[in-house]
Amino acid sequence: MDTYLSSLLCLAAGGLFLVRNLSHLLNETQLRCYLQRSPKAKLWVNYFGFDRTFCLAQKLLLPLGCVVGCCLILLGCWDLLRLSGL
Repeated sequence: MDTYLSSLLCLAAGGLFLVRNLSHLLNETQLRCYLQRSPKAKLWVNYFGFDRTFCLAQKLLLPLGCVVGCCLILLGCWDLLRLSGL
């Protein structure tokens, strides 16, 4: 039962990460709003400046987050398939 739960958690977390990161990648105003309001993003903005943080997020951090989300989804699917015996 715990193994099914961890697989489903991987699927759910991967899906949420992927949807969130893709929405920020596709909608620049949403990313700008996130960079202005998030306490974690404010640390980056204070250190690098807004424009450089925006560029880093678009070119490096969000695509990397999409890869992590896809990996979590694949891990959850692979584990569920392995458990079901297919």
